Amino acid sequence: MKKLIFIFTALLVLVSLVACDKDMSDKEKVVNLYTDSHTAADQDLYDKFQEETGIEVKVILVDADELVSRLEKADDADLVMASNASSLYQAQTADLLKAYESTTIDNQVPSHLRQDDKSWTAITSNPRAIAYNRFRFDASTLSSYLALTGEEASNTIILGSADDINNQTLVASMVKLEGPEATSQAIEGLMGNLSDQVVENDFDQMAAVVGGFADLTLVNANSLGQMLNSEEKYQRNLAGEVGLFFPNQENSGTHLTISGAGLAKAASHTKNAVKLLEFLTGEVAQEAYTVSQYEYPVNPNVEPSELLQSWGDFKAQDINIQTVGELKEDALQLMNAAGWE
Repeated sequence: MKKLIFIFTALLVLVSLVACDKDMSDKEKVVNLYTDSHTAADQDLYDKFQEETGIEVKVILVDADELVSRLEKADDADLVMASNASSLYQAQTADLLKAYESTTIDNQVPSHLRQDDKSWTAITSNPRAIAYNRFRFDASTLSSYLALTGEEASNTIILGSADDINNQTLVASMVKLEGPEATSQAIEGLMGNLSDQVVENDFDQMAAVVGGFADLTLVNANSLGQMLNSEEKYQRNLAGEVGLFFPNQENSGTHLTISGAGLAKAASHTKNAVKLLEFLTGEVAQEAYTVSQYEYPVNPNVEPSELLQSWGDFKAQDINIQTVGELKEDALQLMNAAGWE
């Protein structure tokens, strides 16, 4: 009788241990994603990732300006995603990220779109293009970013603010290519060619160009895609009059702004986070980004969507994203000194 009780007790303990192991396993099938952007299209990708791997993506949405400060206090972050490179560079320099180990990511993303220390990688890219009214402006007269700073462009340009990270990274790339002195002179020329004060965002800038308040502006290409597919009819109508020109095709290529992601230093689900990063830079996710979010794939095996291809092919800058991050503060100082506010 005692033997039977012992066996029964042992079985109960074994079942309990198995159940406990299963619970622990289920708890580990998660990755905590801190991000400054979360759309329905993003969630569709995370759901697909969970279907394929069994790993749940728990999204913690954080304002872009607060991403780094939140990471300093967070002990549950596994993966950090940002809609601009600046936040990731700040997180890296604050020692809040750690290197991933994945030949898959290395094979899926070109080296200049990854940090040298593998703390983060680009997920998507967007060319910083010149937008114009395609029914009123002759795009054949356009050539480069620097051409916008000359006398021939006087009183024809409207811009976003110096706080726009996309403008900062563009100027940072100019510092790298042209040097600080030439960049300073170029910004002064650009400020002298403004037809109006700076406006808030890409959408307002394109509306100003369509409305005749200026001939030219600088925008991210995906902003036009968003306008063309807006639920608001007036935005779709405005977007229908906008053309895009990709500058610097005769030399350095068009500047790219990027979104990206990296491993949090505090990550406790590192393997899961790396799997998600591999998925997001893989062909399925890259195709989804270019179709639903109008962004350009960083994976060279994926073609841009038909809409993006309709805007034309272009040569992109191949400046390392780490260099742009390192020069961003220098760029902002030059912008402010020239009166770009």
